Amino acid sequence: MVQMSRFIDRALDWRYGIDTSGVFETNLSDDSCHASTVPYRDIDKMLDRLDLKPADVFIDIGCGKGRVLALAALRAIELAIGIDASSAMVSKAAENCRRMGGRLRSPVEVHLSFAETYDYGACSAGYCFNSFGWRTLGPVLDKIRQDRGKSPFRLCFLNPSPEQMNVFAVQGWTLSHMGVAAEMPFVVMQLTRKGDDAT
Repeated sequence: MVQMSRFIDRALDWRYGIDTSGVFETNLSDDSCHASTVPYRDIDKMLDRLDLKPADVFIDIGCGKGRVLALAALRAIELAIGIDASSAMVSKAAENCRRMGGRLRSPVEVHLSFAETYDYGACSAGYCFNSFGWRTLGPVLDKIRQDRGKSPFRLCFLNPSPEQMNVFAVQGWTLSHMGVAAEMPFVVMQLTRKGDDAT
């Protein structure tokens, strides 16, 4: 099954004329993780759970080589944004999205930025494949809450640790879905505030 999935992913990369496979060490901080991705079909499964609409601005936090970013932009949304703290990953993600060309249904932006300093004000939905540990997750969630004000935000987070789930709970995020993708757990979390109803 794993070998078949890898074959399908290589075939889809070839079809789109892009290169999104592999694992790369970024060594950006003692709380960062390596860059990698998951099979196309599992990404589509998670994006389906985000229920992206035409008015959504989607952000891939720690976009790596841009596979999730490209698949999000294949959907009809307002904008797909990728951010990464690695200049090499940002360059590769931008190149891959350019190669997708006319296949994309939505505009794409890729930015060099740390997740805890990016301005999430325009973003309504996001994805993160465990790009950093729980110590960084707290400031990132703080920044999203600050930037979004009273506007909602939903985040698909792949392979969260118990410590990371505790950070979500402490900061008042609500679990709206739990599933499995690429043999790892994923959650869809909703940004809520004390006194708010979960959406």
